[in-house]
Amino acid sequence: MQRSAESLRVHQHSLGIRPPFSNPGAATPIEKYRDRRKIDDFPADIRFVGIMFSILRPFLVFTAVTLLPAGLSAGEDAPPPSPQSEGPTQVLVFSDGDRVRGNLIGRDGEFLVFQSQRFGELVVPSEGVRIENIPPTPKPVAATPPEPKPEEETEPETPPAETVEMRDRARPYWASPAALATALGDFLGAWKGRFSVSASVITKTREQRDLALGLKVQREWEEMKAEFDFRYDLRKTEGVINTDLIKSNGLLRREISDRYFVQYRPTAEWNRNYRIAGIPAEYVLLQQELGIGIDLLTHEQRAVRLGIAENMFSVWTLSDNTNRHRDNQSLFTEIEFDLPWRISVVDRYTWFTSLFGGGEQGWENRLEVNKKFNDALSLGLRQEARRNNPDTRVEDYSLWRILIGLDF
Repeated sequence: MQRSAESLRVHQHSLGIRPPFSNPGAATPIEKYRDRRKIDDFPADIRFVGIMFSILRPFLVFTAVTLLPAGLSAGEDAPPPSPQSEGPTQVLVFSDGDRVRGNLIGRDGEFLVFQSQRFGELVVPSEGVRIENIPPTPKPVAATPPEPKPEEETEPETPPAETVEMRDRARPYWASPAALATALGDFLGAWKGRFSVSASVITKTREQRDLALGLKVQREWEEMKAEFDFRYDLRKTEGVINTDLIKSNGLLRREISDRYFVQYRPTAEWNRNYRIAGIPAEYVLLQQELGIGIDLLTHEQRAVRLGIAENMFSVWTLSDNTNRHRDNQSLFTEIEFDLPWRISVVDRYTWFTSLFGGGEQGWENRLEVNKKFNDALSLGLRQEARRNNPDTRVEDYSLWRILIGLDF
């Protein structure tokens, strides 16, 4: 005999048996099934909304529980900070000098209750201690920027007047002595020197033209000096060449002590228009001087040297293709002076002789006086003379020259 669900539930309840899902008021599985059957009777769009709500319900509950309390607390006014949060405003000073920062809470008879910053609440006897107030720290005040000063009216600057150096830089280097000297100095590096030129045209009964070119470079080290000198002389009279001479000198000197030195001085001379009794006698002279000397005077602006040397002469006569070699000795003096007004004097005198007898005596001298106008330009006076060279086929001469020099 079958019983209905309601009579079965009443029978179990009378026996004290609680079936599953027996919470009071809770629906049984059968009832839930019946409710689900009833949902199917709703339209499709309502059923879709219900299903989505049932799916998203856990997320909505979590969101409400998490964010709603935060929003409520943010809207409420924050409680005023406690006195301790503002930092200590007093100092508890003991009789031995110890100090504790904090705030006084109150007094309890003969005791003080003090809230310290580090040790928490302290209860100390009121005798032998005192309370000092900490002066409040002034709040920093933002500095106000200074008011801008009114701009003063200034007169427009006048461009500087054109100087010689500005004009030299504007012109090409070959037209400017300073620029040309700088270009030569950059090309030769540590070597210093002078390029000189002299020219003249003399017209009397006959026209005479002279041209002289010279180049001198030198370099000095701590105990050594090197020098090279080259010059070319040309003279024409009525178009006929009278002098055509190329000559070069070299020097290598080394100091062997504070007073003594050794030096090597080669000389080469090519006279392309020399004549003996009207007969052409073009020659090439090579002279080598190896000497030792003593510094009689050594100063930054003055120097005097004296020495003795062995000379080796070699002469090649190109007109008849002959040559001759001989040795000779010599005494030499060298004088160098720097005078005021940027004037320098250099003189070298050599006396040729034979210490072992035989041969003729001769001499040669070279004097130069130079005046520097600036670092690039100078004016020079040169005097050269030679008499009785050990080789009689070499020309004796004496000349004076005024030279314009470009120093670099």
